[in-house]
Amino acid sequence: MSWHRSLSLWCFPALLSCSWLSSIDAVAITRIFDNESGDNDWFNSVNWHHDGNPADTDVLAVGGGDTATTSQNVIISNDGSITINDAGTDVTWSNLNVGLFGVGNLLIQSGARVNGFFASAGTAVGSDGTIVLDGNGTEWDAGQLITIGGVERV
Repeated sequence: MSWHRSLSLWCFPALLSCSWLSSIDAVAITRIFDNESGDNDWFNSVNWHHDGNPADTDVLAVGGGDTATTSQNVIISNDGSITINDAGTDVTWSNLNVGLFGVGNLLIQSGARVNGFFASAGTAVGSDGTIVLDGNGTEWDAGQLITIGGVERV
């Protein structure tokens, strides 16, 4: 019986520390796409200043006429953001989710161009996705389908 009690007392702090660790939020990192590898791959960690793959919580920037592409799903959530700017900058995603979980922001400006097949903004309950296009020559070719707040737009 005493062994059982001592095990229970030992487990309680372990459970408490595990629940504390799981409540830590992901830390946002500011990353700038520099296409260092020359392959234009959005998910090639070498292409991001502060090496590492971009996360949905990061503050991301693409500009300076760079081209970035991916056929993978790109998610901006949990206070993450992407800014795409400058004429000649061209970004292509096959599927973009802005604010899928929590808040996400996408700013396309200053003559940048974005291409995508599917795009959604703020579609989950309690989510907030904002997409802003600003400036002369700025383009967004959404391709197939845009879903805003759970409502499909073609």
